Amino acid sequence: MANILVGDASFQNVVFRECKLIGISFSVVNSLLVEWKFVNCKIELCNFSDLNVSGTEFRECSILETDFVNTNLKKASFLDSDLRGSKFENSNLESVNFVGAKNYSINPLQNNVKKAKFGVPEVLALLAEFEIKIE
Repeated sequence: MANILVGDASFQNVVFRECKLIGISFSVVNSLLVEWKFVNCKIELCNFSDLNVSGTEFRECSILETDFVNTNLKKASFLDSDLRGSKFENSNLESVNFVGAKNYSINPLQNNVKKAKFGVPEVLALLAEFEIKIE
């Protein structure tokens, strides 16, 4: 699916499996009625900003150049997902599972990362904003 309009749609008990989702602004969906899961999907240039999508599972997905701005992702999972170029800004990432995720850029000063889980060595990406050298 590319560039479709989801308007005031709701997604309940929806599993996107091996889907290609490009240029979709999910930020306009009714977040009170969102219960979805993404498994082995290609999500590119999409927008999940200003949504409450706590508990959402993104498993083994390629999530490229996608926005998560002002997004509540509490207890979500990005297990084994590639987040290259995706933006996390002013988002609630509390208790989010990033184990096995890669290529993320998350500023811990701009996002709540309390109790979030990260894998090694990718967790070192959290230090990028501090411009420190690790040898």
